[in-house]
Amino acid sequence: MLKNLNKNTLKIFGPPGTGKTKTLLDIIERELQDHCTPEDIGFFTFTRKARLEAISRATKLLKVDAKKFEYFKTLHSIAWKIGGFQPQNKMKPKNWYEFAELCRSQKITMDINMRGDLDVDEMGRSISDNPYIRLVDLARQRMQDLKTFHKVSRSLDGGYLTLQFIADTLRKYKDKNQVFDFTDSIEKIVYEDVHVPKLKVVIVDEAQDLTRLQWAMILKFINQAERVYIAGDDDQEIFDWAGAESLFFKNLEGQSKVLNKSYRVPKLIADKSKKLIERISPELREQKQWEAVHEGGNIHYLDNEKFINYKLEGSYYFLATCGYMLDNVVRTLRQHGMFYKKFKTLSIKEEVIYAINTWKKIQEGGEVYADSIKNLFNFMSTRNKKKPYGALKTGAKQFKNLDIDAKYNYDGLCNLGLVLDKDVPWHEALDTVNAGDRTYIEKVMERNININSEPQITVNTIYGVKGGEADNVILFSNISPSAQAALRENINDLRKVFYTGMTRARKNLFITRNDRGYVFKELYA
Repeated sequence: MLKNLNKNTLKIFGPPGTGKTKTLLDIIERELQDHCTPEDIGFFTFTRKARLEAISRATKLLKVDAKKFEYFKTLHSIAWKIGGFQPQNKMKPKNWYEFAELCRSQKITMDINMRGDLDVDEMGRSISDNPYIRLVDLARQRMQDLKTFHKVSRSLDGGYLTLQFIADTLRKYKDKNQVFDFTDSIEKIVYEDVHVPKLKVVIVDEAQDLTRLQWAMILKFINQAERVYIAGDDDQEIFDWAGAESLFFKNLEGQSKVLNKSYRVPKLIADKSKKLIERISPELREQKQWEAVHEGGNIHYLDNEKFINYKLEGSYYFLATCGYMLDNVVRTLRQHGMFYKKFKTLSIKEEVIYAINTWKKIQEGGEVYADSIKNLFNFMSTRNKKKPYGALKTGAKQFKNLDIDAKYNYDGLCNLGLVLDKDVPWHEALDTVNAGDRTYIEKVMERNININSEPQITVNTIYGVKGGEADNVILFSNISPSAQAALRENINDLRKVFYTGMTRARKNLFITRNDRGYVFKELYA
């Protein structure tokens, strides 16, 4: 049984916009001033962003090398470090391809879609597109044997026997090749006699998102520390599907403190969101009283996405429970020439922006280095019979005479094979850029939007913007067919998801829907 044995534990519950991150940074600052050296503190978080922010503030305070904060880590990186794993031990795409072939050679004939793209997302979880690997990992995160887990999980082709066979085959492959994923590294800390450093202070962020396995590892640090601070918000636990156990955080032994003033969410939106989250039974959530610092805020209900106003001042979030629900929004943004980011990807490829900047710099008489030239030439066609007006001589992309340490102006590029007039506009010079993309980029530039700055518009799932905020939030009330089918079982999960989406809004919240499927009716209550 997992248990917190540390009597000096403070649980900090931080509702949306109440300054949880600042509170933790203040704790770090106080501990460094009064009690600790950098090596005495463990700061464990899901995101690299939170880790870097904590290190940045601490290094400024003490004016010491960031490397001294050796235990300011994401969960997977601390496990990798103290488990003694090396870079060559990590499961890479090549290994997943090999494993896929191994499965096929063992007569696993159904399409198991082993794309070799197991990755670690920003929140530090192992994410696989393959449903079998995902379920195997989820069972491990919940510390359940596969047979017990399979009884309550969704069925797959081949059932339990196929799932167990894939799990066994994967373990044998890893053992033979001495490669591991991040769940392996955490399991080593939990199940083996691995030395865990004794720290004076342990700080855990986003605790509501920890899985049972991750809690088991973190408790090894907590139970030998002098002081413990654990922060999170169980109302924003939206990764249950990835194994998160918010009730463990709620029921963990320790004193509790609620941050009770939201500096982000205005009153009208705060009241609406609290009305939704308070539908969850008190036994299943920490009771928190928090208020909005700012009055006002606006909530609008739109019959469908055709009524969305794209001309408001400030930043935008377009949010939905599933990415496909945002397809029409993306089409509209492109039609209007609006610069945006979808998930983590800019609407204009970074390499294209780089090439446009390079060409404009050359036009203005500037000089550029070799990397810029290689990227620029990549978007220019070679002159030949099929392309009589191509920008480059034959062989120019081989870069035989390119000096990587030199800088080149327009004349220098001509010596490298450029045969294009200096006055040719970028959309003609970069002629291998897709025609539709060129048209879109021209529309963006006609709106005088700076493509070198972060877009004001973000298109994402609610899961992808947790911790973020925007002036205007357009929230789609649709839920997927599978969520609708399991509504009775997962209704609290959906309440948390939509609560998290609503509370991203600083000024305006628009609740709308598209014509695809069901809506979550409680948003309209």
